[in-house]
Amino acid sequence: MLATYLLRQGHDVIEAANGVEALSKAHKADLIILDLVLPEMTGWDVAEELRLRQSETPILIASALHAEEERLRGYELGADDYITKPVCLPELSAKIKVILRRCGITDVVSCGSLKLLARERQALVNSKPADLTSLEFDILWLLATNSGRVFTRQQIMDRVWGDYFTGNSRTVDVAILRLRRKLGKAQAAELLETVRGVGYRLRVPAVA
Repeated sequence: MLATYLLRQGHDVIEAANGVEALSKAHKADLIILDLVLPEMTGWDVAEELRLRQSETPILIASALHAEEERLRGYELGADDYITKPVCLPELSAKIKVILRRCGITDVVSCGSLKLLARERQALVNSKPADLTSLEFDILWLLATNSGRVFTRQQIMDRVWGDYFTGNSRTVDVAILRLRRKLGKAQAAELLETVRGVGYRLRVPAVA
């Protein structure tokens, strides 16, 4: 289920069935999601070995072990973050984005059929370009890099337009309307949701 979810989020996924296999594949990864209870070699040992090898690949521990001393041990071994099972998928996605952004890896963000390319400032829907203005791209990038999170109109104004914006919340509504129309032409309008009385968010696609 986790691999399917991450694939739908636009990530390439490499799976390992045990700790030894994980170590052999770790050099191929931008980020490692590591369970602690593994066959042949524990997650603790995998994390320790990676850091002994001077590997700087970020590690996100996902484990049913949730005691404070276990979480602290994970951080002491060099883990970048820790999430407990059962995993909340949107929370996991958010943690992945934060870690990759911190490591300077977030150039591409995907959400269902939508893919955003930061360097090219281009939006693709089902691999086809969507004709967005620079402002529309900025709004979509904000929502996509925080998919599932609701942003108020004021938060969108602050993040996208900045301190020198002299318009009002109606300006945000108009921009969202135009963005939704363009996504609609590309058959992706359902991803952009209005949360009545609050604001807007980009929906996290459900896992079948």
